[in-house]
Amino acid sequence: MDQAAKGAAALDAKNFSAAVTHYTEALAINSQAVNYYVQRSTAYTRISPPDYCAALSDAEVALTLASKRGKRELIIQAQLRRAIALFSLDRYADAKAAFDWVKEMNKDEKSLQIWTMKVENKLKGLPEDDVKAQTTIQRYPDVEVPEQKEAKASNIPSSEPKPAISNQKGQATKAEYVQTPVDKIRHEWYQTDDT
Repeated sequence: MDQAAKGAAALDAKNFSAAVTHYTEALAINSQAVNYYVQRSTAYTRISPPDYCAALSDAEVALTLASKRGKRELIIQAQLRRAIALFSLDRYADAKAAFDWVKEMNKDEKSLQIWTMKVENKLKGLPEDDVKAQTTIQRYPDVEVPEQKEAKASNIPSSEPKPAISNQKGQATKAEYVQTPVDKIRHEWYQTDDT
């Protein structure tokens, strides 16, 4: 079982510290996986004691990666995790803005109504000049995204074909490569409404 699957199983089993550990290990292998950041953000908010700063950081990295990919579902999930982390850090106006952006993209989000009511109740009693009542975030955060980790050397495809024959000294020699017969080459293409 890979680390992400172990993290998901730990999250389902409410073993949040193990989920954080497994998702951290999964991110060491694939630092561009938006869902891993979203799930680790969830685990950070539910761990005892919660680490809301780490949850916010993961949510913002996930949101940045998701927006670069243009994946609407991932953007919504990341923005929702960001809003929940902001609410938990008592940044109510920022949380409201993030929840509004989630609502703008998906008004049918299940938990949105409850969170919106919670935020509005918190904002009601605050004076306007209170820091908690001021919006300081942008729709898409300007955070540094970790670079893609290099795969293990054995998994990196080489641009040159590997020779299949070696001489008696163990040195590689060029192998003969057979071209695909013309009748086996497929010339299909697919058209969408956009192309």
